[in-house]
Amino acid sequence: MRRARRLVSVAVVASLAVIGLSACRSTPSVAAYIGAGQIADTRAQAVYAEVHKAILDAGKPAPGELGPAEVTRADVVGVLVGAELLPEMAKEQGVSLPADAQIDKYASALRLPPNTEFTRLYVQESLYANQLMQKATGGPAPTEADLREVFNGFVEASGGDIGVTFDQFKGTLNDNGKKAVQAAVSLREEIRGAATKAQVRINPRYGEASVPVLMTPLQSGVFARLMNAPLVSAADAAPVSAAS
Repeated sequence: MRRARRLVSVAVVASLAVIGLSACRSTPSVAAYIGAGQIADTRAQAVYAEVHKAILDAGKPAPGELGPAEVTRADVVGVLVGAELLPEMAKEQGVSLPADAQIDKYASALRLPPNTEFTRLYVQESLYANQLMQKATGGPAPTEADLREVFNGFVEASGGDIGVTFDQFKGTLNDNGKKAVQAAVSLREEIRGAATKAQVRINPRYGEASVPVLMTPLQSGVFARLMNAPLVSAADAAPVSAAS
């Protein structure tokens, strides 16, 4: 009798394990899930390989110039997921991209090679975010962490010290700047909500994927990426297993 009970217990545990794996849709060949759709790992790898090669082919920057922006695998997955999410959000809010979007111009400002799929999608994503941010209202006031993220974005885009401390930066942020950050915070929460609604799941091998929500040009002409919207919260268990 004990043996029979033990076998029943083993069978129940085994069935729960199978259900858990199916609910998590654990597939190493998938980079991300978006609703019923998915982004294949092979596509993410191909997009990364293309932009990485283009950056290497560009060579070292001239003295005094900033080099190409770093592109990580997390950036690639963020762009591929954002290319699915943001157009749907824009459609719901009656927002469309400018007809004359100049990919090459933006690519240069973003320090990205122009003729890659990653750059094209990144530019489109940034333009969608800019349009959506103009409609974002009623967001919470920026926190200290939000302002720190913006400050760090300026520092990174400038290639180092920007000549002011974080406290000085906060003190000089004017009303328009504060409204822009607040709108970005509002859009960040909207994107998080859209990602949750679409049941976005990221393969943990790609790290913390996100999409840009606030970008601004510097005097040098370079665009600074100041705030991001994480696509999966830190508390969310990653349901796509990493490839071995």
